[in-house]
Amino acid sequence: LQANGVPSNGLSPKDWADVESTLEMLREMRDELDRSLAYRTERRNALNAGYR
Repeated sequence: LQANGVPSNGLSPKDWADVESTLEMLREMRDELDRSLAYRTERRNALNAGYR
C-alpha cells in the first residue's frame, strides 16, 4: 500500500466494488447464454432426431 491509502495498483475500494459488480453481471449473462445455447442444442437434436 502507498502512504495515501490507495493500493499500489491504483484501484480504490470503490473501483473494486465496480469490478465485482461487473463480474457478477458478466457471470449472470454467461449463465443465461449457457442456458439458451443448451436449449437450442436440445431443440436442434430433437428436430434432427425427427428427420432421421
